[in-house]
Amino acid sequence: MGNAGERPFVFPWEQAKKREISSAMQHGIADWHQEMRRLTGFVRRTAGMEKPAQQMPDGLGRRL
Repeated sequence: MGNAGERPFVFPWEQAKKREISSAMQHGIADWHQEMRRLTGFVRRTAGMEKPAQQMPDGLGRRL
């Protein structure tokens, strides 16, 4: 293909996407964790592994 020293061509939008992702990682890591907790809680409840009424303190289970 090309020489070993040749850098592979990167599309501008690929770089933009990488930048977007990394900045989202830095700024939104707490939001991401919160969302993941919400999702796993939702999955657990739908799977019937935990019953929100008994195990959830008031107000936590109702937000969903």
